[in-house]
Amino acid sequence: MSKSSIITRVTFEVPKKWTPVTTYGELNSIINPNPLDIFNKVCEVRTNKLPDPTKLGNAGSFFKNPIIDKERVEILKQEFPELPSYPIDKNSVKIAAGWLIDKAGLKGTSFGEVGVNPAQALVLTNLNGKAKGHDLIQATQAIIKTVFKKFGIQLEPEVRMFERSGETTISAQHDT
Repeated sequence: MSKSSIITRVTFEVPKKWTPVTTYGELNSIINPNPLDIFNKVCEVRTNKLPDPTKLGNAGSFFKNPIIDKERVEILKQEFPELPSYPIDKNSVKIAAGWLIDKAGLKGTSFGEVGVNPAQALVLTNLNGKAKGHDLIQATQAIIKTVFKKFGIQLEPEVRMFERSGETTISAQHDT
């Protein structure tokens, strides 16, 4: 017979000082923010950009924002100067996956029962509630392939997907 444990106390360590990061997206419009200001702004932005999942099936932000090397970003910015990019460290930069999908011409596109949301290209939706797992996989592969063909950047799903045998990964074959 196994013994059970009960947690009776938890200690959390709070960082020494909270420092807001408002350089990302629409957070830069907040003057002298506190944590509640940032929380409220993030909620407002998401409400305006993301479909209500009770009305249109979706998983929110579907793809991870890729992190690529700084030199690759500089090359891309020669052709696409408006490319949103956010430095991670001295060699790496995060770029917006939604922007890549949009500029690849996929915003508002449907792949059978699955659509790229017209208000936020990072969101895939179940257009009429009839999409199946294979529909989502095919749409995801098409998006990954199209973005790679245009930008040479490999998108990776942020959502976790499962099939009967367990968690599955999605990749797309690229023409060489």
